This record gives sequence, structure tokens and C-alpha cells, in this order.
Amino acid sequence: MTRAALLGLVVALLSSGCALRRNWNFTREYLSGPAAKTACFEGKDGLRGCRFAPKSGPVDESTLLVFLHYATGDEKSFGTIGLARSFFARYRKAGKPAPRVLSLSYGPHWVLSKEPGKRQVVNLEAFTRTVDELESGASRKFAWGMSMGGYNSAVLALQAPGWAGAALSCPALFEGDPFDDSIAPALMKLPGANAREVQDGRALFTTRLAGAETWRRENPLALAASGKAAPMLIEPNAEDEFGFLPGARALAKALAAAGRPPVYRERPGGHCVIGAATVADFMMGL
Repeated sequence: MTRAALLGLVVALLSSGCALRRNWNFTREYLSGPAAKTACFEGKDGLRGCRFAPKSGPVDESTLLVFLHYATGDEKSFGTIGLARSFFARYRKAGKPAPRVLSLSYGPHWVLSKEPGKRQVVNLEAFTRTVDELESGASRKFAWGMSMGGYNSAVLALQAPGWAGAALSCPALFEGDPFDDSIAPALMKLPGANAREVQDGRALFTTRLAGAETWRRENPLALAASGKAAPMLIEPNAEDEFGFLPGARALAKALAAAGRPPVYRERPGGHCVIGAATVADFMMGL
């Protein structure tokens, strides 16, 4: 790698929001292969998106992966932090055609819901229609989200029909009610948790969803009992600063109890120390 390219990598990592706390984990992702082909666009109602494809090699036109970014990220994050490189490299190594990837964003913070919210809430049914309009040729659809996007991916897998699977990387999940202040002391006792991040994690929902009743109806743990979830990969971090680990564990337990056990792995490190290889393997196995 040239000095200019290395400098570009450092700048990209330092400017990518939550990736700043990844202990340079995404450097390995970035160095795993060539840059992906990228074409970005602007849609309606504030939507921005990017389509990603491998630099070379076959593409499975019938399979679509919708990537949902973390809070403070954007539609380019799949490429910016190196996940596009390592994801397509995994398919190339396996000798299999890679899916098309569509990354969508309505801004740095947004959550999916069936109910109107206070702000930055995207209607779930409108979102799924948008995906179908943008990529009408896909017969198999997968969702992959990080943190905030992991929550949104869980909502898709649990409430939206027609999804073949969902990967939840460092998902923003709470075992308790984020609208209830009494959950904070227990969260603060978790490895790696700190007050600012715990507060920010709760605020993702309390400042956007309509209220506690909406959370109780729509949170993934409540929905898991239906037994209608698409296959899921859940990968939280063992030292998550936001206190999301118990929520991920509880969701895995609830899905198993409902007869839909996920693939569940706890990764070491802080929030969103993740990799694309396990997501690619999960999709190739379905």
C-alpha cells in the first residue's frame, strides 16, 4: 500500500464515527481485498443509497444484501470502514458469486417502526416497499446491520415478510425498557460499559420512538415469541460500552424458545469490533 493510500485509510477510519473505537479492527477488513465498485444515488424523502459490487468475479443477481449502518454512519459506511472489501473477498475465496449489496440511509440516526415517532423514524412498510422498488429483481433478500442498523435488521427479520435472513452485528438491543431509568445501574455494571455510551444507547430509542408503549410492542425481544423470525446471525461484543450485550443474549434465548434458534457468537472487544467474514459465511450457508 502506498503512503497516500495508507493516509487515506487512516483518515477514513478516524472520520467514520463509531469506527474510531474499534481498536483498528477495520484496518484488517480494509486490507483484505480491492475496493468494491460503488455507485451512490439520492432518492426521495431524504433517502441516500449506494450499490456495491465486487471489483471482479461473478455476481448473484438474484440475491440482495441490504446493509444498514450504525449511528453517525451513512450510506457509504459499508465501503468506508472496509467491510465491502472483506465481504467480497470472502465470496471470492469460497469461489462463489457474491450478492448485490444495497446500503441505505436516512441520515446519521434513524430507526424503523410501524408507528409514527418523535423524529428520525422511518416507516417499516414504506422502507420495504422502497427496497423492492430499487431492487425489483431480487428473489432472496438479506439484511445486515451494525449497532443501530442491527436493531433495524432485527425489526425487518421479525416484522417484514419475505426476508431470507438477517445478520445483527453489535446490535443495539436492551433486555429492559430504555424508557425506564431503573435499568441504568445494572447496565453500568457490565464489562466495558460507561455512563455516556449507556445514555446514548437508550436515547437512540427514547428520543425517536413515540414512547414506552411503542417499545413494548415493537422491540425484538417482544416480537421473538411469534416464532416468525427469519434466520438470524447475532454477534454482540463482550465488552460493549453501550450495555447492549444482555439484550443480544436475551434475543437469542427468546428466539430459541420460539423454535427459531439463531447463530449466536459473542465477539471479544468493545462495541462493533466485528468482521465481514462471518456474515458472508452465514449467508452462504442459507
